[in-house]
Order: sequence, then C-alpha cells, then structure tokens
Amino acid sequence: MQEHLRVLRLMASNVDPKKPLPEALIEALGKIATGRKWRWSTWLKNAATVQGALAVLPLYFEGCPSLYLKEYEPWVKELSHLGKKTKEEVPTQAQPATREEIDKAVQLHRIHQ
Repeated sequence: MQEHLRVLRLMASNVDPKKPLPEALIEALGKIATGRKWRWSTWLKNAATVQGALAVLPLYFEGCPSLYLKEYEPWVKELSHLGKKTKEEVPTQAQPATREEIDKAVQLHRIHQ
C-alpha cells in the first residue's frame, strides 16, 4: 500500500497533463528512471507498481475509477520492452571480501570489544 502511494505521488508530480495518460506515464517513468539512473529491473518494478496502483485507485481515492493500463497497447509494449531489457541486464553483485579485508575487519572488531 505504501509503495502504491509513493509511486502515485511520484507520477502525479511528473506526468504531462496535456498528453494521454498511458503515454504521459511512460514518458514520466523514462524521465525519472534516467534521472535516477535506475537499472532496467528497477524501472520494470516501478512500472508494474504504477499499473497495480492505478488498478486499485478507488482504494486510495474515493470516487476515482480504476484504470487498467494493461488494456492500453503502448503501455503493454513498454512493459514488454522493459521485461526484455531486464532479462538482458547483467546483475550487479558485490565482490567477495578479500582475505586482507576479512583480517582487517576481525582485527577492528577485536579492538572495539
């Protein structure tokens, strides 16, 4: 629920009200993703959260209708594109600690006990 509200606020402050909503959402997500240097997986997760939040919009704002983005071809194409990019993305993973780093951490731990 908190995630839905967060993403709704984020979209509300970034969509162009002069454009059709699905197109405006795609553009806003792209602008935010680029500005925040999101990886494809983060971009996809936020797009899916937008879709879910708008589908249950009446839960958050009484009198508002649900909006089913999955019925809009440009939105479906965008999610498909993001899904493909996510699958191509090389995961980021922390490098394992070296023996020297482990020894230093153990030594610092002993000093502070």
